[in-house]
Amino acid sequence: MSHELRTPLNAILGFAQLLSLQTRGRLTEDQGGYVENIIQGGEHLLGLINDVLDLARIDTGQLAVNLQAVDAVEAVDRVIKSFGHQAEVRNIKIGFAADTPAKVMVLTDQMRLTQILNNFASNALKYNSDGGSVSFSLSRLDDGFVRIAVADTGRGIPDDRQDEVFQSFNRLGAEASGEEGTGIGLALSKSLVERMGGRIGFTSTFGEGSEFRVEVPAKGKPA
Repeated sequence: MSHELRTPLNAILGFAQLLSLQTRGRLTEDQGGYVENIIQGGEHLLGLINDVLDLARIDTGQLAVNLQAVDAVEAVDRVIKSFGHQAEVRNIKIGFAADTPAKVMVLTDQMRLTQILNNFASNALKYNSDGGSVSFSLSRLDDGFVRIAVADTGRGIPDDRQDEVFQSFNRLGAEASGEEGTGIGLALSKSLVERMGGRIGFTSTFGEGSEFRVEVPAKGKPA
């Protein structure tokens, strides 16, 4: 199934990227825009396919995780930098909280932790207000876990919809806003965190913003 879905999509993306290089002649402004739309749409669809396949692997117990020592501060820093341009376009300040430690070692799957943090950051920007902020914080908990939290100044989640946050394909009414999304990201993040022996949660005030957090074992704590 993975092969059948990805192979034709990779062909679409590959040839669109070749067109964007303009090695066989320059594209007009309209043509360049069409090619960019193909690439963006293809990448969005590829991300959706990957998320659906990950959910299927988790449901069937076939998703393997590779637990290792990871510097959580370094992992967060990479995520912040990758969303820097997107935040700048909307004049949203994104960065570390003031009291963030210089280094925090955790026991986790680095790729999956990054996947979760990317989802948090994407949502924090997507549902934020222009000129708002997204703040990452890290703290050591008394039970041997490390909490990584992402706070935003967005629209928040109504109290009567908060029980639905981690349901697959549930966008909590955001589909009416015109924002792209599938409602898979948070459900997948929850499954990944639990697969790695961690925890996930959030707090939200409608009209003020939300804070999503993931808690993973500190290095040295048995997973």
